[in-house]
Amino acid sequence: MALDPFGRDLRLARSSVGRLLGEYAAWMPSALLPSGGAQWRGTDDDRATVYVLVDTTFMRLDIGIERGGAVRDIAYARWGDLGSGTYRWVPFGMLAEAERTFDGVTIVSQGRVGWWYGTRQWRSGEFFRFTIDDLHPAP
Repeated sequence: MALDPFGRDLRLARSSVGRLLGEYAAWMPSALLPSGGAQWRGTDDDRATVYVLVDTTFMRLDIGIERGGAVRDIAYARWGDLGSGTYRWVPFGMLAEAERTFDGVTIVSQGRVGWWYGTRQWRSGEFFRFTIDDLHPAP
Protein backbone atom coordinates (compact mmCIF):
# COMPACT_ATOMS: atom_id res chain seq x y z
CA MET A 1 0.00 0.00 0.00
CA ALA A 2 1.38 3.41 -0.98
CA LEU A 3 1.55 6.02 1.77
CA ASP A 4 2.14 9.75 1.66
CA PRO A 5 4.92 11.34 3.79
CA PHE A 6 2.48 11.53 6.73
CA GLY A 7 1.59 7.83 6.62
CA ARG A 8 -1.84 8.28 5.03
CA ASP A 9 -3.14 5.82 2.46
CA LEU A 10 -2.82 7.39 -1.01
CA ARG A 11 -5.86 5.46 -2.26
CA LEU A 12 -8.07 7.60 -0.02
CA ALA A 13 -6.49 10.73 -1.49
CA ARG A 14 -7.11 9.42 -5.00
CA SER A 15 -10.73 8.73 -4.13
CA SER A 16 -11.10 12.31 -2.92
CA VAL A 17 -9.57 13.57 -6.15
CA GLY A 18 -12.07 11.42 -8.07
CA ARG A 19 -14.92 13.08 -6.22
CA LEU A 20 -13.44 16.51 -6.93
CA LEU A 21 -13.21 15.68 -10.64
CA GLY A 22 -16.81 14.46 -10.62
CA GLU A 23 -17.93 17.74 -9.09
CA TYR A 24 -15.87 19.69 -11.62
CA ALA A 25 -17.62 17.80 -14.43
CA ALA A 26 -21.01 18.87 -13.06
CA TRP A 27 -20.32 22.35 -11.73
CA MET A 28 -17.09 23.62 -13.29
CA PRO A 29 -16.80 21.88 -16.65
CA SER A 30 -14.10 24.27 -17.86
CA ALA A 31 -11.73 22.55 -15.38
CA LEU A 32 -11.82 19.46 -17.61
CA LEU A 33 -10.75 21.12 -20.86
CA PRO A 34 -7.94 19.49 -22.85
CA SER A 35 -5.92 22.71 -22.40
CA GLY A 36 -5.82 21.84 -18.68
CA GLY A 37 -4.52 18.35 -19.36
CA ALA A 38 -7.76 16.37 -19.53
CA GLN A 39 -7.86 13.69 -22.21
CA TRP A 40 -11.27 12.92 -23.72
CA ARG A 41 -12.32 9.77 -25.58
CA GLY A 42 -15.70 9.09 -27.16
CA THR A 43 -17.06 5.79 -25.84
CA ASP A 44 -20.16 5.62 -28.03
CA ASP A 45 -22.84 7.98 -29.36
CA ASP A 46 -23.91 9.15 -25.90
CA ARG A 47 -20.92 8.54 -23.57
CA ALA A 48 -17.46 9.97 -23.19
CA THR A 49 -14.57 9.12 -20.90
CA VAL A 50 -12.26 11.78 -19.54
CA TYR A 51 -8.87 10.98 -18.03
CA VAL A 52 -7.04 13.44 -15.79
CA LEU A 53 -3.51 12.85 -14.54
CA VAL A 54 -3.32 13.26 -10.76
CA ASP A 55 0.18 12.76 -9.40
CA THR A 56 1.12 9.54 -11.23
CA THR A 57 -2.37 8.11 -11.68
CA PHE A 58 -4.94 8.76 -14.38
CA MET A 59 -8.37 9.26 -12.83
CA ARG A 60 -11.28 8.23 -15.07
CA LEU A 61 -14.74 9.73 -15.31
CA ASP A 62 -17.44 8.25 -17.54
CA ILE A 63 -19.92 10.92 -18.61
CA GLY A 64 -23.30 10.28 -20.23
CA ILE A 65 -24.36 13.04 -22.61
CA GLU A 66 -27.82 13.80 -23.98
CA ARG A 67 -28.29 14.42 -27.71
CA GLY A 68 -28.32 18.21 -27.17
CA GLY A 69 -25.10 18.12 -25.11
CA ALA A 70 -26.50 18.14 -21.57
CA VAL A 71 -24.77 15.95 -18.98
CA ARG A 72 -26.95 12.92 -18.19
CA ASP A 73 -24.76 11.24 -15.59
CA ILE A 74 -21.22 11.01 -14.27
CA ALA A 75 -19.79 7.70 -13.05
CA TYR A 76 -16.45 6.87 -11.48
CA ALA A 77 -14.86 4.71 -8.76
CA ARG A 78 -14.35 5.94 -5.19
CA TRP A 79 -12.39 4.31 -2.41
CA GLY A 80 -14.55 3.40 0.58
CA ASP A 81 -15.63 0.73 3.04
CA LEU A 82 -19.35 1.62 3.28
CA GLY A 83 -19.53 0.18 6.77
CA SER A 84 -18.07 -3.21 5.85
CA GLY A 85 -14.63 -2.56 7.35
CA THR A 86 -13.01 -3.57 4.05
CA TYR A 87 -11.89 -0.72 1.80
CA ARG A 88 -12.22 -1.22 -1.95
CA TRP A 89 -13.05 0.66 -5.15
CA VAL A 90 -16.83 1.12 -5.32
CA PRO A 91 -18.96 2.48 -8.18
CA PHE A 92 -20.00 6.07 -7.46
CA GLY A 93 -21.86 8.64 -9.48
CA MET A 94 -24.33 11.38 -10.11
CA LEU A 95 -27.61 11.26 -12.01
CA ALA A 96 -28.28 14.67 -13.57
CA GLU A 97 -31.95 15.62 -13.63
CA ALA A 98 -31.72 19.21 -14.93
CA GLU A 99 -29.25 21.79 -16.15
CA ARG A 100 -29.38 25.55 -16.06
CA THR A 101 -27.31 28.44 -17.38
CA PHE A 102 -26.15 31.15 -14.94
CA ASP A 103 -24.34 34.19 -16.34
CA GLY A 104 -23.29 32.21 -19.42
CA VAL A 105 -22.11 29.11 -17.51
CA THR A 106 -24.21 25.96 -17.96
CA ILE A 107 -24.07 23.44 -15.12
CA VAL A 108 -26.03 20.50 -13.75
CA SER A 109 -28.60 22.23 -11.55
CA GLN A 110 -30.50 19.27 -10.12
CA GLY A 111 -29.54 15.67 -9.44
CA ARG A 112 -28.81 12.76 -7.13
CA VAL A 113 -25.43 11.44 -5.92
CA GLY A 114 -24.36 8.20 -4.29
CA TRP A 115 -22.48 4.96 -4.00
CA TRP A 116 -23.12 1.92 -6.19
CA TYR A 117 -24.08 4.08 -9.18
CA GLY A 118 -25.07 1.95 -12.16
CA THR A 119 -25.81 -1.13 -10.05
CA ARG A 120 -28.87 -2.60 -8.33
CA GLN A 121 -27.57 -1.21 -5.02
CA TRP A 122 -27.75 2.41 -6.24
CA ARG A 123 -31.07 3.10 -4.47
CA SER A 124 -29.58 2.24 -1.07
CA GLY A 125 -26.32 4.09 -1.84
CA GLU A 126 -27.89 7.40 -2.82
CA PHE A 127 -27.17 9.94 -0.10
CA PHE A 128 -27.39 13.40 -1.60
CA ARG A 129 -29.99 15.27 -3.68
CA PHE A 130 -29.46 18.81 -4.83
CA THR A 131 -31.08 21.73 -6.61
CA ILE A 132 -29.12 24.85 -7.50
CA ASP A 133 -31.50 27.81 -7.80
CA ASP A 134 -28.98 30.63 -8.13
CA LEU A 135 -25.30 30.97 -8.99
CA HIS A 136 -23.04 33.96 -9.46
CA PRO A 137 -19.79 32.80 -11.09
CA ALA A 138 -16.72 34.72 -9.91
CA PRO A 139 -15.21 37.03 -12.54
